[in-house]
Amino acid sequence: MYDDTAVFFYDCFGGDKIGGVWLPGLRTPKPFKVRERYSSTPVHQVRIGHTHLTGRIIEYRVQAKKDKKKASDVVLNEAAIIAEIERMGHGLIKSITVHQK
Repeated sequence: MYDDTAVFFYDCFGGDKIGGVWLPGLRTPKPFKVRERYSSTPVHQVRIGHTHLTGRIIEYRVQAKKDKKKASDVVLNEAAIIAEIERMGHGLIKSITVHQK
Protein backbone atom coordinates (compact mmCIF):
# COMPACT_ATOMS: atom_id res chain seq x y z
CA MET A 1 0.00 0.00 0.00
CA TYR A 2 2.85 2.40 0.72
CA ASP A 3 5.31 1.42 -2.02
CA ASP A 4 5.21 5.00 -3.38
CA THR A 5 5.91 6.39 0.09
CA ALA A 6 8.35 4.23 2.03
CA VAL A 7 10.61 1.20 1.93
CA PHE A 8 10.09 -1.38 4.67
CA PHE A 9 12.61 -3.85 6.08
CA TYR A 10 12.24 -6.92 8.26
CA ASP A 11 14.52 -9.49 9.86
CA CYS A 12 14.42 -12.55 7.62
CA PHE A 13 15.95 -14.61 10.46
CA GLY A 14 12.89 -14.27 12.68
CA GLY A 15 13.11 -10.89 14.40
CA ASP A 16 9.96 -9.16 15.55
CA LYS A 17 10.74 -5.62 14.34
CA ILE A 18 9.94 -3.92 11.04
CA GLY A 19 11.79 -0.80 9.92
CA GLY A 20 10.75 1.79 7.40
CA VAL A 21 12.40 4.69 5.58
CA TRP A 22 10.59 7.47 3.72
CA LEU A 23 11.48 7.60 0.03
CA PRO A 24 13.93 10.39 -0.77
CA GLY A 25 12.41 13.55 -2.15
CA LEU A 26 8.98 13.25 -0.52
CA ARG A 27 9.99 15.66 2.24
CA THR A 28 10.94 18.29 -0.33
CA PRO A 29 8.16 20.81 -0.97
CA LYS A 30 6.47 20.32 -4.35
CA PRO A 31 3.54 21.99 -6.09
CA PHE A 32 0.19 20.40 -5.24
CA LYS A 33 -1.18 17.88 -7.77
CA VAL A 34 -4.60 16.26 -7.57
CA ARG A 35 -3.39 12.82 -8.65
CA GLU A 36 -0.40 12.57 -6.32
CA ARG A 37 0.18 8.99 -5.17
CA TYR A 38 0.90 9.76 -1.51
CA SER A 39 -0.75 11.58 1.37
CA SER A 40 0.40 15.18 1.45
CA THR A 41 -0.10 18.30 3.54
CA PRO A 42 0.62 22.01 2.95
CA VAL A 43 4.18 23.05 3.77
CA HIS A 44 3.13 25.92 6.03
CA GLN A 45 1.22 23.65 8.42
CA VAL A 46 2.66 21.93 11.45
CA ARG A 47 1.49 18.36 11.39
CA ILE A 48 0.81 16.82 14.78
CA GLY A 49 -0.12 13.21 15.32
CA HIS A 50 -1.03 11.34 18.49
CA THR A 51 0.03 7.72 18.76
CA HIS A 52 -2.52 5.62 20.57
CA LEU A 53 -0.04 2.85 21.31
CA THR A 54 2.48 4.97 23.19
CA GLY A 55 0.31 7.93 24.14
CA ARG A 56 2.99 10.28 22.83
CA ILE A 57 2.41 13.21 20.54
CA ILE A 58 4.49 13.21 17.37
CA GLU A 59 5.19 16.59 15.84
CA TYR A 60 6.66 17.17 12.41
CA ARG A 61 7.83 20.51 11.16
CA VAL A 62 8.74 21.08 7.56
CA GLN A 63 12.01 22.88 7.14
CA ALA A 64 12.12 24.65 3.82
CA LYS A 65 13.74 27.80 2.56
CA LYS A 66 11.27 30.64 2.97
CA ASP A 67 12.09 32.22 -0.37
CA LYS A 68 11.21 29.02 -2.27
CA LYS A 69 8.02 28.13 -0.38
CA LYS A 70 4.70 28.74 -2.07
CA ALA A 71 1.25 28.65 -0.53
CA SER A 72 0.37 25.72 -2.79
CA ASP A 73 3.45 23.57 -1.97
CA VAL A 74 2.92 20.25 -0.22
CA VAL A 75 5.08 17.59 1.46
CA LEU A 76 4.57 14.04 2.68
CA ASN A 77 2.02 13.83 5.50
CA GLU A 78 4.10 11.61 7.78
CA ALA A 79 1.86 11.86 10.83
CA ALA A 80 -1.22 10.73 8.88
CA ILE A 81 0.60 7.79 7.29
CA ILE A 82 1.97 6.61 10.63
CA ALA A 83 -1.50 6.90 12.18
CA GLU A 84 -2.96 4.86 9.31
CA ILE A 85 -0.30 2.14 9.69
CA GLU A 86 -1.06 2.05 13.40
CA ARG A 87 -4.80 1.76 12.71
CA MET A 88 -4.39 -1.01 10.13
CA GLY A 89 -2.02 -2.93 12.39
CA HIS A 90 -4.24 -2.75 15.49
CA GLY A 91 -3.68 -5.92 17.48
CA LEU A 92 -0.46 -6.74 15.61
CA ILE A 93 1.68 -3.67 16.30
CA LYS A 94 2.93 -3.25 19.86
CA SER A 95 4.62 0.12 19.43
CA ILE A 96 5.78 2.63 16.85
CA THR A 97 9.00 4.55 17.32
CA VAL A 98 9.77 7.51 15.08
CA HIS A 99 13.38 8.56 14.68
CA GLN A 100 14.17 12.01 13.31
CA LYS A 101 17.48 13.04 11.75
